[in-house]
Amino acid sequence: MNQNEMYFTALSSNDTTTVSSRTVVTPGGKLEIFQQKFANQDWIKSITLPMDYCDNYKVCGPYGSCNAAMTPYCGCLKGFERKTSDDTSVCRHSIALDCGPGEGFEKLSSMKFGGNY
Repeated sequence: MNQNEMYFTALSSNDTTTVSSRTVVTPGGKLEIFQQKFANQDWIKSITLPMDYCDNYKVCGPYGSCNAAMTPYCGCLKGFERKTSDDTSVCRHSIALDCGPGEGFEKLSSMKFGGNY
């Protein structure tokens, strides 16, 4: 560890190959994991997180949904609409809630949830 970096190295070995792993957090906040097989000494990037735009924390704001296969990425969940004010865009209730008939919880599938997993 020094003023510019902190690192750890994990070594794993079996009968045929020895591998070293290196984990880097970039200035942009991405986590990159590299592996090095001692046979060739080259570091090979094995994974970068977040993997796509939608993996960024709170990217679409409260009541928003993100779909990396669509443009724009951000949309609003059912019952909410995008409102723009003061140079920000957020999802807000499209109608006032009064706990009347037809209101309740929406079942969501094939979604990742941010925050506390």
